[in-house]
Amino acid sequence: MELPTVSLIICSYNQAAYIKEAIEGALAQTYSPIEIIISDDCSSDATFEIIEDTVSRYSGPNTIVVNRNSQNLGLIEHVNKVFEMATGDLVVGSAGDDICLPDRIETLVKLYNQREGRPTLFHGNVLKIDPDGQDVGLLKASWGTGPVDLVDSAMKGSLYI
Repeated sequence: MELPTVSLIICSYNQAAYIKEAIEGALAQTYSPIEIIISDDCSSDATFEIIEDTVSRYSGPNTIVVNRNSQNLGLIEHVNKVFEMATGDLVVGSAGDDICLPDRIETLVKLYNQREGRPTLFHGNVLKIDPDGQDVGLLKASWGTGPVDLVDSAMKGSLYI
């Protein structure tokens, strides 16, 4: 099976304390090239300035797209807008306070190929951290690699959007 193209989206809103690390995690992916879309929903803090500063230092193989909404759209409209911007065969969602481990995309692509490209949702384990970056536990994914029940997926702790 041919390797799919991947869009990694980062949706942010007033996440100045976390956005730099979220972007750095996206830029450190072992799978490349990928399209990284970083979108800010008209934050009132320094989130967008941090996005611009962090992205301006990048010179790697990935395509970086930066978007700032002129007015706050709210979570669902913002996510829908960014998904429409994505061009990849696979779209990986992330928030401005999510820090991707370096092999996140590579792992998801392997799962996708194992399922021979059939439509599915995947969710990996989540390392939860506090505002100081300290590990506060592991949220183990108990679904996502078998048959997909969209209603069940929508109700699972909002780990799927």
